[in-house]
Amino acid sequence: MNKSLIIPLIVMTFLLSCAPKQGYLVSTKVDNNNVGNENFGSMDAKMLSLINPYKEELDAKMNKVIGYLPEEMIKERPNSSLLNFMADALLDQAKALFPTKTIDCAVMNYGGIRITSIGKGDITVGKMYELMPFDNSVVLTELTQLQAQQLFDRIAAYGGWPISDGLTFRAENNKAVDVMINGKPISSYTMVNVVVPNYLSDGGDNLDFMKEVKKSDSNIYIRDILISYVTKIKDIVPSHEKRIKL
Repeated sequence: MNKSLIIPLIVMTFLLSCAPKQGYLVSTKVDNNNVGNENFGSMDAKMLSLINPYKEELDAKMNKVIGYLPEEMIKERPNSSLLNFMADALLDQAKALFPTKTIDCAVMNYGGIRITSIGKGDITVGKMYELMPFDNSVVLTELTQLQAQQLFDRIAAYGGWPISDGLTFRAENNKAVDVMINGKPISSYTMVNVVVPNYLSDGGDNLDFMKEVKKSDSNIYIRDILISYVTKIKDIVPSHEKRIKL
């Protein structure tokens, strides 16, 4: 062998021996198995026999009528009947969840409402699941006047969110001005107790400052408090109040 080839050959052998081992496909085998419709039918029947008891139980729960709506409620910015309904229900139920606290107002994020309307007629449990499918819980936040103003400014910048009865302001240049809480200007408050979904108290929708505020989580889903609220009120009277003015 040519001596000039010996050293490169040794180097190549060494490199190959150190290289990571790989597996290579050396053969394939394909089997074709025909599955007839009769097999699927048998499988479907067995599956349905297992599922049906649970489906019937779930259908009965979701179709349960808990209230009545005399007219359609719609989701629309900056104000609408569905937005008012969501915030008012949150405020009403939070008072029972936090009986030792004075709650000034309630706020929800617009994107948390997952349907655009609730039609006239019976209100079912299933409709509340459609309205609020997320497992967001009810949280009481204790905000300084400055933090409350930041929250309301964010609502103004986004074009309007659900806000509860008693809270009003004017949206101007992405700021909330003339903020009134239960008939008093925000400047008269040192602290403002605001009920929100845990999504917001955790800093969602660019509310990073909310992560640091003092808060109490009820660990009760908003979906469940909506069901409780409608069950209690039964005949829902939509509010068309203009709480945010442009």
